[in-house]
Amino acid sequence: KSPNRLLFKDRAAYKRFGLIPPPPQQPHGKKAPSLKPQISFRKRSSIDTGVRTIPMALIDAALDEDCTCMQENPKYPNSKSYDLYEEYKKGTTLRELLKLGARRADLSNDIARGYIVLDDPAAQQDMISQALQYEAEGKRKLSSQQYDDDDDD
Repeated sequence: KSPNRLLFKDRAAYKRFGLIPPPPQQPHGKKAPSLKPQISFRKRSSIDTGVRTIPMALIDAALDEDCTCMQENPKYPNSKSYDLYEEYKKGTTLRELLKLGARRADLSNDIARGYIVLDDPAAQQDMISQALQYEAEGKRKLSSQQYDDDDDD
């Protein structure tokens, strides 16, 4: 017997006998509604930078910049990134964050999302504007030499 086969034609008969009817069949090609509650645990950043990630060359050029990390952990609880963020949020420079366990990709994403903010607003704005220009041009990689050439302008 097929598990989706009904024992009774009338779904009300299941209630009369105290049985649980099988879920109704979905039309072909449509998904059944999810029984999981749609809850998001992600906390939103107070800063919208408008950029997805910061190129690694820009991160490398700013390693000695002072920074401030959001003290309330914005990562998903019980995840590896949550545990890492708990360790490195105590740092005061980007280089120190790396020594405390942050990965370069973490810095790139966290600066782009506003979880980490450079203490020098001009340096922060410069980094974001260069990242936006980089994304607009559709480049895949930005070498350190290209970054240095952009400074001469």
